[in-house]
Amino acid sequence: MRKYIDWKPKLREFFDYAKDRKFVFGEWDCVIFTNTAIKYMTGKHLLPKTWKTWNSESEALEAIQKLGKGEGLANAIDEAIKRSGGLTEVPIISRQMGDIAVVKQETEQVLVCDGYKLVGPSDSGLKVLNEAMPVEYIKCWRING
Repeated sequence: MRKYIDWKPKLREFFDYAKDRKFVFGEWDCVIFTNTAIKYMTGKHLLPKTWKTWNSESEALEAIQKLGKGEGLANAIDEAIKRSGGLTEVPIISRQMGDIAVVKQETEQVLVCDGYKLVGPSDSGLKVLNEAMPVEYIKCWRING
């Protein structure tokens, strides 16, 4: 998996597309949001098709637990990366535009770096991670190339 030459404008186009979409499990949650961002940047999906088959929070957690072998969202994404390749783990402190990261506040979520902040879907559209609240940074990855 490699980024398009013009991946930055494509990612900005994605953020514009996503800004008013509201969070819905199985349609527009953090996993689908991030997978769509990756597709905008590379033309390819990272996650297995079976990951997009849930319709509720409990079904989503079940899919994550299954792929992540009971070790949470970051491990599930690691497992997806092993299957598809193309991403490398990087220190969260060095995150840059286009990187994806798993963080935990109330729950684990996977977000995309817009170049400054981590962003993802919410009930009111695109949200910026509130770093004023306690946050546990779990893992960060960068698309190769």
